[in-house]
Amino acid sequence: MNFFKTIFLVFLGGTLGTLVRFAIAMTVPNVGDFPTSTFLVNVLGSFLIGILYAILVKRRKRDPEGATDLYRIFGSGVLGGFTTYSLFAFENARLIDSSDIVLTLCYGIGSVVAGVIACWLGLHLAKTFARNTENGRAND
Repeated sequence: MNFFKTIFLVFLGGTLGTLVRFAIAMTVPNVGDFPTSTFLVNVLGSFLIGILYAILVKRRKRDPEGATDLYRIFGSGVLGGFTTYSLFAFENARLIDSSDIVLTLCYGIGSVVAGVIACWLGLHLAKTFARNTENGRAND
């Protein structure tokens, strides 16, 4: 894939991811001061990148260039635009300023832990699905 086409596709993916994140932010209300939509977006994005990674590892074996292009579009583009680390950092700083240390720790630590678990679940779910699909084809 040429350089300008890659940039264009990452741009389109990022735009799509940003629009979906915005839609979630407009429809998922905060619970008190807890930034619910950012938490949801980051955990969901972590889950999806786990799935994407598992799919692309398998694809890389037969189509390394295609796997790289798909990562650029969906990983860097869509999920990069969808997830919200800078907003996550800002919301933690805002919670610290509010002097609610318990809520700050729950949100900050909870986001990281939930994100890592979601990524791990997505990765293993996709691997299990791929393995079961292969086994199903082998039995045909």
